[in-house]
Amino acid sequence: MLRLFIDIPLAFTPGTSFSYNNSGYYLLGMLIENITGLTFDNFVSDKILGPLGMENTGVDDNKKIIHKMSTSYDASSEDFIPCEYMDMSSSFSAGSMYSTVDDLYIWDQALYAEKLVTKNSMELAFKSNDFNYGFGWFLDQRYGRRRIHHGGAYRGYRSEMHRYPDENTSVMMLTNYDFVPLFKLTESLTGILFGEQISVPTRPHAYSLDERIYANYMGTYEGYGCKATVERNGDQLYFIWNEETVIPFYPISETSFHHTWYDWECKFIYENDGEISFLGMKKTV
Repeated sequence: MLRLFIDIPLAFTPGTSFSYNNSGYYLLGMLIENITGLTFDNFVSDKILGPLGMENTGVDDNKKIIHKMSTSYDASSEDFIPCEYMDMSSSFSAGSMYSTVDDLYIWDQALYAEKLVTKNSMELAFKSNDFNYGFGWFLDQRYGRRRIHHGGAYRGYRSEMHRYPDENTSVMMLTNYDFVPLFKLTESLTGILFGEQISVPTRPHAYSLDERIYANYMGTYEGYGCKATVERNGDQLYFIWNEETVIPFYPISETSFHHTWYDWECKFIYENDGEISFLGMKKTV
């Protein structure tokens, strides 16, 4: 894994900008193992989970049965389907952990006390900066209050943890359905908690798209080891993800499309060279 990125030039001088990437967290896990002489799993268990009593949290390395682990689901057309298999050990320290809302609450409360690290270290981790990102946390404002938050998403599992430290308030949500708009739901629940006026989002109106424009979008897009084939069946517009999952959608502008039954949008982009990209992938056929 290290050889995949170690020789790639830095995107910017450290300390001058910010860009979230999994490779950095993977490297952090390797550093932890090298410095402590422990596996990442053992370090997390011995130094964090055990002392805090987080009995239903751990690292999934595909080497043991995890009692009561939920199954992750996706959607294909109008049906629920199990998400494709993934060996979680491949994501290592960049996202192989599992937990429960009860354990996340224990973690949340530990961040108000010096149970794991000093107060000075926590203040450094949560200190505001020009990048709006601390040590593993996004830092911003919501509902006129200081917010510290982060989420996770991998093969159907999604999580959000939003902390409002000045109000000693946190909202945590987990789901095993890939299409749940968890960030929006977490924000809305927080708004209700704070007495804010929350509106239920409405489905965007369909846009009358010229059929010739959609015909130009049709084809195969590839990149990052993934593939999307944009097609149609009569009036039903859709694309097939990795030759398995059918995503039905409808136009809401000349370039933007919305899923037919859940809250998700995507866009076709005309690049400077005139080529069309979709979901970050270039059109190949």
